[in-house]
Amino acid sequence: NGCQLLRLVARYVFQRSVQYIEDRINQARDQHMEEMRHSKEKIQKLKSLKDEDDRTVKHQQQQLNLLQTKIKAAGQAGKAGPKSAADLEKKLLDRQEQVETLKTQVHALTKSNETE
Repeated sequence: NGCQLLRLVARYVFQRSVQYIEDRINQARDQHMEEMRHSKEKIQKLKSLKDEDDRTVKHQQQQLNLLQTKIKAAGQAGKAGPKSAADLEKKLLDRQEQVETLKTQVHALTKSNETE
């Protein structure tokens, strides 16, 4: 009787120990799987952010290229025009004289129409 009781107690303790170990293994596996899921989600998010950054960089590069093209075109146009500040000033004075001449002509025409 004493031996049987001892065997039953030993078997019970052994089964409980096995069950405890299996539970710990399952907990560890579940925790590992959860960490893996979080890691995969984080990787997906980082890939998405990288793709978005790549698209942004590509767009900004295209904008930069367009701006450089416009600057070159403006530089070429500037080369075709007056070459110095003195030339620009002379051109401005010529335009001002033309405006004054036109004002005088308009004034003369207005007087001429009033007298008729």
